Amino acid sequence: MTTLIKKIAAIGAVTAIAGVAVVAPLSQSAYADIGTTQATQVVNVVIPTSLTVNNQTGTDHSMPAVNITYTAGQTGIQSQASTQPVNVLTNNPTGYSAYLTIDSTTEDPGTTNPNAGTANLVNGTHTLTPGTLSAAGQWAAQGGNVTTWTAVPLSGATFILANTAGPSAAIGDNITATFGANINGATPSGTYTNTVLYTAVTNP
Repeated sequence: MTTLIKKIAAIGAVTAIAGVAVVAPLSQSAYADIGTTQATQVVNVVIPTSLTVNNQTGTDHSMPAVNITYTAGQTGIQSQASTQPVNVLTNNPTGYSAYLTIDSTTEDPGTTNPNAGTANLVNGTHTLTPGTLSAAGQWAAQGGNVTTWTAVPLSGATFILANTAGPSAAIGDNITATFGANINGATPSGTYTNTVLYTAVTNP
């Protein structure tokens, strides 16, 4: 019976054999009469904007000091790049800006030049004033988008190290600043110091 039923089904007939009803498969046109319904669904991947400096968030990240060292009797311009670049990592689609200022949280008001909006390097009562290294007794910095010796401002985003239009590299962007000084034989000996601050902000 099984073999017979299969053969009858194969030719598309409807037959009764020995009391057994055999129903042929529905034709393709019969399926077309069944209605079709669909549903849509939105799939979202939500990625928040992130920004890190040296693989950290926040504001308190100390870096190794930059030492501009003169030998005895040496004068003129000497410079030293930061031994650790600032690494900025962000996924912000419109990029970021990174700039350099004096660190106001550690700044002694007596070291500032408020009229110029800059700050001295201080050695007791002696100072190196901010400038372009065009004269002895000055200090300055350069790096990134700032390609000439420039005074570091007390505040504001004017000393631009980087300004991008898209996300950083997957491993972050390395930014290096270089600092310089110009002295003469009459510049008092000692260690002249101040603290700078690197800031990175995402672009709107």
